[in-house]
Amino acid sequence: MLRIPSWPRVLLVAGLALATLVFIPLVLTLLAYLVGFDACDDRVAASDRWICSSTGRWVSLLVIIALGLRPAMWWGSYLQRMLFTTTQRGDSIGSMREGSNPASDQTPISLGQNIVSGRIHFSQGGSRTAEVSGQVVAFLSDWSLNQGLVKSGDQIRLVYQRLPGKSTPRLALAFSTASTPQPKGVADGAFSATAVVAALSLTWFAWLAPVRSLAWTIVCSLILVLNVAYLILVLRAKRTLEGFSTQPE
Repeated sequence: MLRIPSWPRVLLVAGLALATLVFIPLVLTLLAYLVGFDACDDRVAASDRWICSSTGRWVSLLVIIALGLRPAMWWGSYLQRMLFTTTQRGDSIGSMREGSNPASDQTPISLGQNIVSGRIHFSQGGSRTAEVSGQVVAFLSDWSLNQGLVKSGDQIRLVYQRLPGKSTPRLALAFSTASTPQPKGVADGAFSATAVVAALSLTWFAWLAPVRSLAWTIVCSLILVLNVAYLILVLRAKRTLEGFSTQPE
């Protein structure tokens, strides 16, 4: 299980995150100086050097993303581990006696997340909505369903996110079954790809575009923040499942 972080740890991680936001522009400024971006004008002209042309800016953008994506993922994962420390604890769900009430096979987690165990039953017609131990959960992607990683009737252990509103379905974040004991995230691949595209677009519209756009910068920033927030929740859910036994009872 994941314990709620203490305030000193929260302040430390928040300070490191703010320092990262300051560090990244400094690194980008240094790289821009080294490759000659500091001599480029806002508008692209035919007489510009190759590095200042549209092609040169796009190539430089892709190189920066390619070099910085993996360190950024490592650093983000490190901050997440600092904030949410996994504690080894007895599996309160896996140790349930056979024949217990499935509606009670739930364990609350902080930040509006719950872990639930039981048989999953999907709605008819290929819907992404399912029911587990009396809880209605929604899958944001049907990739896991199409790949056969989870099927109606499977015994499953699942982490879902509660949303505001009584009639709002719970969002399935991660799950594990007897056939797939390794926790699987829901739609994490799609959200990762969207976050990368949003980061590329944000860098272009905010810094590299011949004519910068404040509106598109704001839109790309919001998309990036929302996708990263969802990925953090999925990563946290997967780590929670790893704290339990590898296979549901």
